[in-house]
Amino acid sequence: VIVTVKDESKIDHVIEQINAVAPDLRAWRSEKLNNATVINVMTANNMGMSFGTLVIFAIVSGFFIIGLTMYSATYDRIKDYGTLKAIGATSHYITLLVMTQSFIYAVLGFAVSLILLIVTKFGMAKAGLIISLSPQFLAFLFFVTLIIAVASSMFSIQKLKKVEPSSVFR
Repeated sequence: VIVTVKDESKIDHVIEQINAVAPDLRAWRSEKLNNATVINVMTANNMGMSFGTLVIFAIVSGFFIIGLTMYSATYDRIKDYGTLKAIGATSHYITLLVMTQSFIYAVLGFAVSLILLIVTKFGMAKAGLIISLSPQFLAFLFFVTLIIAVASSMFSIQKLKKVEPSSVFR
């Protein structure tokens, strides 16, 4: 039962009256009910643990997938990077090239995942589950995606630091 109290200063008094008159019921402020519901749903049926495990698995697998993609792209173009070093490109310049490539992967990957997330949101809404995608949450997802992409590019950067310019001419 939802009760709307017109005078907000009387909300606590109404909650006390409901709790006193009906001991089998519990009256809540809307904010407390929202928080209690989320905590109950996440803990009562292990949904929180499942969701947390899924997020951790996604971050770890994303790190290695992007890392391997960057590494194989670097390995396929190792002679190109060696040529750049041979004509005078600094290690800093080559590092920026690889990091720019990882940034582009992050932006494209986030765009694809955002489209899938929005489609999933509408599909879940038809099933009765409302998912909120706040700008702060989406910014956090983009930041995590960017960190994963840039950090995983370090495998490639370490490989490129060991490339000798003379290896291009062999």
